[in-house]
Amino acid sequence: MVKTHTSSNSELYESFINIFNDKLQAQPTEHTVTMKDDVWKFIYGRAAHIIDFTLFNNSYTQFVKQIDLIFDGEQIQISTIEFAKVIILSLMEGKLHNANAVRALECIALLFSFLKVKNVERLSREDLTDMYSMMLSEDPKNTNLVSRLFVPSYQSRLSVFDVANILRVLKVYGCSNLLIPDLHPKYYTQALNEACLSVMNITLSDYREGGSFNFLGLDTGRHFSDFCGEVFESHSVYATACRLTYTCIVQDVRKHIDYKTDYLIQRICVETLMGVNLNDIKDDRVNSMSSNKKELIYNRTLKLFCKHYNLIAHKANAFKLENVNSIVKKLNLSDMRFDNQEFVRAMLFTSYFGEHGKSRKQILKEYKSFLRASQIEVEWDIAKFDETVNHITQTSTLTPESAFVFCRKEFECCSSLRIYEGGIELEGSQKLYHALKGVESAGTTLFVAMTGWRASEFGFSLNNIDINVNQDVLDSLYTPNRFSINWVVPKTSSNTPLNREITLATYLLATQLAELNLSGKDNPCLYSLEAKTKFPNESKSPIDNRVETLWFGFCTKYSMFVELDEIKQLNSKHSLSSIEQTRLAHLLSLYDMYSLQTKLLVKLKDKVRAELPRYQLTRGKQKLTFKNQLIRYATGKLSSKESKLFDEYLSKETKNLLRTSSTKLHSAAVKGIRNEFLEGIAYPTTHALRHMWAEAVLRRYRGDIGKFIRANFKHLDERFFMAYIRNKEMKTVYKIAERNVINSIVRHHLLSQKENQRDYAGGFDSYLNKVVKFTKILSHQEYINISEKIGNNRVEAIKANAWGTCLLRVGTNQHAKCSEDGIPQRHNASPKLCLGCINADISEGNFNGIVVYTRAEVEACRNEKLPPFVKKQCVKVLEPALRQVTKLRKNSGNDKYDKFINHLMESIEMAKREIDETYA
Repeated sequence: MVKTHTSSNSELYESFINIFNDKLQAQPTEHTVTMKDDVWKFIYGRAAHIIDFTLFNNSYTQFVKQIDLIFDGEQIQISTIEFAKVIILSLMEGKLHNANAVRALECIALLFSFLKVKNVERLSREDLTDMYSMMLSEDPKNTNLVSRLFVPSYQSRLSVFDVANILRVLKVYGCSNLLIPDLHPKYYTQALNEACLSVMNITLSDYREGGSFNFLGLDTGRHFSDFCGEVFESHSVYATACRLTYTCIVQDVRKHIDYKTDYLIQRICVETLMGVNLNDIKDDRVNSMSSNKKELIYNRTLKLFCKHYNLIAHKANAFKLENVNSIVKKLNLSDMRFDNQEFVRAMLFTSYFGEHGKSRKQILKEYKSFLRASQIEVEWDIAKFDETVNHITQTSTLTPESAFVFCRKEFECCSSLRIYEGGIELEGSQKLYHALKGVESAGTTLFVAMTGWRASEFGFSLNNIDINVNQDVLDSLYTPNRFSINWVVPKTSSNTPLNREITLATYLLATQLAELNLSGKDNPCLYSLEAKTKFPNESKSPIDNRVETLWFGFCTKYSMFVELDEIKQLNSKHSLSSIEQTRLAHLLSLYDMYSLQTKLLVKLKDKVRAELPRYQLTRGKQKLTFKNQLIRYATGKLSSKESKLFDEYLSKETKNLLRTSSTKLHSAAVKGIRNEFLEGIAYPTTHALRHMWAEAVLRRYRGDIGKFIRANFKHLDERFFMAYIRNKEMKTVYKIAERNVINSIVRHHLLSQKENQRDYAGGFDSYLNKVVKFTKILSHQEYINISEKIGNNRVEAIKANAWGTCLLRVGTNQHAKCSEDGIPQRHNASPKLCLGCINADISEGNFNGIVVYTRAEVEACRNEKLPPFVKKQCVKVLEPALRQVTKLRKNSGNDKYDKFINHLMESIEMAKREIDETYA
């Protein structure tokens, strides 16, 4: 048993510290460095390395107040920061002048902070994966942890986290009950491998070889998803008609014309579909044909194209998001209800795809009953519904006379979405294929964004999708059918198919893609098959390829970016014409150039465009293309513009490797160099969209998750999403997304305090107001620093509700409205509890939720037949709702809230008048 002698502890402490001071003296320094110094500076050649231990003076690393160590058989006490110094000196003895010492310090700071979050002194085996996940996704800063946008390379972080040496140090000083468990190294390797798979979707082996992953995040990903949605809605009918026409043209021509040269028929067809004049076709064999034959094939192509286009257009137009919303408004259904859009989609689905257990008459009858129960009367019938749909979705019939110009315009738009990668100028059918694949990729990427699955899980066909009657009584009123995909999930269930639910909007997208890809019922519906595809259902490669395809188009053609460019261009002119003045006024009505939201969008536009050349340099039909670029760089044959990029973004070690053995690069080395070259920039990957999806789940009720994802998610309850995140890997992704979302919400919310107009209310808004007032924040950087501190240290968890987001703060458990015996019961969330809670963060996107979920109380207060004691309870719900919406109105300056505010005030007054009369 160890003896503790208090009288001699001070002498033992000094002896202990002096041992480490002696070790420090052996290091090359400018000035004497001791254990009392919190900043150590070491010299190595011309370089100076600074090790800053002030990180350990922060509350987020103080997992204990003091450390008990054993020295010379007796117990001494040291501070947390001294303990950190002991560990670093023990791990890096003789190497403190190396940059790895700083990296080791970051790892120890992250370990301490994880212990603080877990509120333990030593981790368990079950905690190791989460610990490594934090090390991959967080950075320790001066005042708090900050979420990384990009995973650090293995060499720059975890290579220096020496578990064996840390355990040795703990044993030497008798504190094995601290920090990490004494386990066989294989358990740490397994945990790190699981973390790599969860965070980056690559193995530990690949990570060590240079693999990395960028967190695209919802702030960028939602705009990319919207761009893909816009492209697919705008051009999918043209693309589908083109592919159908090309497939049928030979048979059609032979049926009407005595001509049997397939190549020439197809070549004229392709050129016609691209809007190329017959006389401009650059093909000697085509030009040697008789004018009469060329003209006949040209005319058959346009007729066949029009036939396919007109058959597809009306159905596709009906399901466009903009038209669904227009139908809702035209039928006098509230666009604030989350279920009305889904009801319209369900009616349209039954019209175009047939009955699946419920007729349209039954769906309408049940929904009318549901609305009537909410005091909403609907007078129109199925005939009126169809009339409204036909009026809104009608499309002009495309004729052969107008089709040629239409095809030229569509082809130009589609081909501009992609560049000819690999420096190859395409010709003929390859040119059309290239353009149409961009449209296909847009739909495929949107599907991936809406589901958040792994790339290997999308090889299903339409036959693998089951449609059943929704058995949930309430949910079935506006979602009469449920859709599930019975398909393999190789990572977790090998070849055993699993049923996973998707939404109606996602199913409709799958059917459109199946039609575009000519998939039929049995082939994979989300992507077209190459001619020599051996394993068509193995989806990883085609899905990864399509997700990356449209990044160039997004950076250059996204409608919001283009409109911001136009504003900048018009503002730079000295004088504007009347048409330009009208256009500028319209654009400025869409974008408040002084608002935080627009400033962030401009910043995003500039960022992705500045990074695009690096991404383009790595793209090609095969990885070989990038390898050839590396060889050309190493041999001095690459252009100066591209060489400068390699000079700037490749390390000295990599450049030396290329100069000595560029022609011997194996695929793993090329992959590692590519990851190094792309480190720090935003670009899409399937796994990045998984993280984006998880963030979208948490922010689905707010107004900033993107219109296509929002339309797919907003009516869904927690049950739908929790089914997705049962497995361990997705839980880790979800945890990372949760922290990213918290930090993003806090940052945007706090920065909005500088704005004259902001759409926020709730107890959390009041808390941030006090923070700004009492800390006297002035500069932009101070706002950022405070937001990071609050997001990482003050907010414990987040829960999305339609009427507000719960941001549970440290120390508020007793005061949370849902709290029972000091423990928040957040599963009991309701407007009655949440709207008056100190943890409620209410944004503009929650306004619709407040309207919908307080409707019953509003109607009760206005119902003369209900007794006063019922209305008394309803008033308790409506009064905090009125306060929050009034605050939204005040903070935003937007008069759209006025009508509802007046309606609430009137309803409350009506109820109170009756209550006062009864209880007077």
